Amino acid sequence: MRHLRYNLILSVALTVVVMTAIWLSGGNVVRSQEAVREEQKRPAFALLVGISNYKSKDITRIDGCENNVPALAETLTRDYGFPAANVKTLVNEAATRDAIIAEFQKHLLANAKAAAENKAEAAIVYYFCGHGSQYPDQDGDENDGMDETFVPYDARTGDVFDILDDEFDDLKTDLRPFTSNAVFILESCHSGTGTRGDSSDTLVSQEADADKRKRTPYKRRHPPSGPSDAMTYTEIAASLSYNTAKSETAAFCKCDKPMSLMTRALVQALKRSTPNTTYRSLMREVSTEVAVHSRQEPQLEGSRDTVLFGGAAKRTTPFIEIESVMPDGRIVIRAGIIHGLKTGSQVSVYSSDSATNTGRDGWLVNGVVERVGNTTSVVRLPSAKEQPNTEKVKVTSRVILASPVFGGGALVADLGPMSGDAASLPRSVAASLEKDGLVENGMVKLDSAASADGGVLTLRRGKVKDIAAERRFLAPLKPRSICDGDDLKTLTENERYPAREKDVFYLTDGADSRPIYGMTFDPEDTSAAEKIASLIRDHAYSRNLRGLDNKASSLPEQIKVTLNSIPSDAIIEGCREGKITYRPDRDKFRGFQEITDGKTPIGSFFQLNIKNISGEIRRKENEFASGEAFHIAVLALTNKGEIRNAYGSGGANDALQDGKDVNITLRMTEPVGIERFVIVVSKDHIDLSFYETRGTRNSSSLLERLLTRSGEATRDARSVVDAPDGWGVIHMELNITDEK
Repeated sequence: MRHLRYNLILSVALTVVVMTAIWLSGGNVVRSQEAVREEQKRPAFALLVGISNYKSKDITRIDGCENNVPALAETLTRDYGFPAANVKTLVNEAATRDAIIAEFQKHLLANAKAAAENKAEAAIVYYFCGHGSQYPDQDGDENDGMDETFVPYDARTGDVFDILDDEFDDLKTDLRPFTSNAVFILESCHSGTGTRGDSSDTLVSQEADADKRKRTPYKRRHPPSGPSDAMTYTEIAASLSYNTAKSETAAFCKCDKPMSLMTRALVQALKRSTPNTTYRSLMREVSTEVAVHSRQEPQLEGSRDTVLFGGAAKRTTPFIEIESVMPDGRIVIRAGIIHGLKTGSQVSVYSSDSATNTGRDGWLVNGVVERVGNTTSVVRLPSAKEQPNTEKVKVTSRVILASPVFGGGALVADLGPMSGDAASLPRSVAASLEKDGLVENGMVKLDSAASADGGVLTLRRGKVKDIAAERRFLAPLKPRSICDGDDLKTLTENERYPAREKDVFYLTDGADSRPIYGMTFDPEDTSAAEKIASLIRDHAYSRNLRGLDNKASSLPEQIKVTLNSIPSDAIIEGCREGKITYRPDRDKFRGFQEITDGKTPIGSFFQLNIKNISGEIRRKENEFASGEAFHIAVLALTNKGEIRNAYGSGGANDALQDGKDVNITLRMTEPVGIERFVIVVSKDHIDLSFYETRGTRNSSSLLERLLTRSGEATRDARSVVDAPDGWGVIHMELNITDEK
């Protein structure tokens, strides 16, 4: 990190998918039962396409897609009130190119138009699961020169071609005049990197090789959709355009009906959602769950802050019921695997007369999920001696999933054996992980990938040319410019990246051969083992941080987070004490601009503004009310796999007073990928500096003990923070691209 003027400048890429002036709140807006029932009368139509088997023998099978469709259909009909007759499915041989387009027009477009003519707005869902691919761009509308394609059942046979994204965009444009309540869920790969899934028995790629045949250029019926058009619908994609979506195998899920990673997580999140859940909050939980197994990075575009399907969720009570209270300090709740719960998920228990189920209003006690079944789970509460309110918990009490996707067990590190001059490397990496306490506290498990029920990292060795088709997917070894004393030196591309013939170590997370975070390690580097262990360490901690939440807390709604892009190039001022100093090019500055698509290019600046608005909120009810000070700590999960204190280093000892704000100016650097902020809001000082401290130590706070243990280790209810408003979390992310 570098400091720029009086604000922070990070020369690491940091993540944020946010729109300017967004309120990121853990609380729910209470809506009337009458309003929910009225919304459920709205017409709703879905077209669900799933292709596991293809007509062409050259296209590989995907186990998950044919199983995704009935699971999603059941969720829409049972949990969101979609009439069964209105949910149309096309599976395998039924999902031909002509059938997909015809059913979109007949089932979705025609019904949306009919509803609009009757002064109603239909909820529309289009879902596609199958192979994705690419084809050379035909009209110059793609930054990378490639059109993304969806591969129907009969593609690559006879004169049948893939469905171009340009064709799909025309269909969306046809639909746009009749409804703004449309969501498109695309569970496929759109990758042209040449990186394919390997033939392991864990995860398989949903990417097909490009069709080499020449096709007649497609002539668009409408101009390409722009940013303003995108705000009229919501689009969920299984992966970044340059990544591959993954599907389970039967061996991976230990089940008869494997599913695609994103769809399984999506169905689970939908089942625990309420009429107030937005697509943004839904997809944060989905992407966090997917990240346990793969770094495919599901994406959300368009109208992110609207509620799901127009608020059609049937579960109008935003809490989980208690089935029984056991005498040994445990309770059984009516939520389980089907809702995505896992060992270590955090819950808060409220009395039956709580008006909001947030903050201290009726709060009784916190607990942690100890055992998970299909539809029920066992939660351990603190003893009555530790927390007297435990005795007040009744079957009529309400359970809030404070952190539903947190936990789930250790990260498995498969270190191999290695041969030759690398024979000792696995032992050295293991020794470093053990020294840091990661094995002892259950964050990391040293075992084979085949033993993994959740996340896994595998240590491998190979040539750069075989593991990354393009340099943009590699983390550079050096920056573009360096200081040689007080002299500035600009490096060539060959000086910055490992040579393509170079033999390197790297870590992979499953189906892709590409190294995670683009990181490679030189076998000749004597500190390679330590660096590999450090990446495993940060990856394990990042999994916990991404799942960290406290939906019972009212603190996040009292913090306003605003993101502005700064349309200005970075100017290197020179070298000072061996470090490069930067400044924005003020001649090109034309004022702040809001980020609307969640993307920012490499080299760009943006400003994160964090403001305490607690007094402003309270004065809505009492004009003389005052706010309170909060401690703010910001952790950056960079796309190089590192964890950095972006603000509040050393624990944020200086509280942010009511009405005050703090600005953090950031600059995005290579490689491309997703980066994240985790903003922790607390009433008391919380020291998060342990993320940059190596080795074991005694945990200084309950939150630290929670974050430095895996799901298995967090079964101890003593690791749960003892009050719902002790802390809250705001999550943000940003897609760093090489698009200008």
